[in-house]
Amino acid sequence: MVAGGLALAVPSNAVADFLGGTGRRTRRPYLGVTLRPVLVRQGEERMGGLLVLEVEQESPAQSAGLAAGDVLTAAGGHTLNEPQDLARALEDAGPTGRLGLNLVRAG
Repeated sequence: MVAGGLALAVPSNAVADFLGGTGRRTRRPYLGVTLRPVLVRQGEERMGGLLVLEVEQESPAQSAGLAAGDVLTAAGGHTLNEPQDLARALEDAGPTGRLGLNLVRAG
């Protein structure tokens, strides 16, 4: 597709993943948070994590008790340094699965 000199393309493997090989849309896992990578310090130890900036109303994250200011450090056994790490853990759990989260909460 080209519009005003701007070309957009979607890789075929992304389309195949989206359709799940069935030709129909598949359900994707959803948490309902806005995140930013951070470096967390606990005592002498430093570790990566994802700072929760916002939790959507009536989302799975809100139901799980997540709050803005929490730092997610692991999900489903995956260390979290980038938002893509959480996306992979969510994909592994599936749209109806459970996902254990490790977090640091101030206060």
